[in-house]
Amino acid sequence: KPYKIFRIGVMATLTGCMEVYLNRKQVLSFDPGLRGLEPINTDEPLWAIIDCAGGLRKATLIGDSVPPNGDEEEEEEENYADQAANPTDDAPPAPAEGAAEG
Repeated sequence: KPYKIFRIGVMATLTGCMEVYLNRKQVLSFDPGLRGLEPINTDEPLWAIIDCAGGLRKATLIGDSVPPNGDEEEEEEENYADQAANPTDDAPPAPAEGAAEG
């Protein structure tokens, strides 16, 4: 069975919030201030952690990635809907830049 390839991104905003993207679509926005916590300090180095307990086979870090624009998010939604409507079991798709397999 082909691996499911996806892209996940996390961004700390200049206001100290965190945004999570799945396949270049924002799926979560976390504001620490709403929970009584300090904002994320973006003036200091930040570290990424990948939890491999779920069977992750490969991950690639892309350090110069940028957040998607609104048009890109809509395009990804359309691509996802097309893939769901027309699944193929022929061959795994080629890995996308910055993709994680799992």
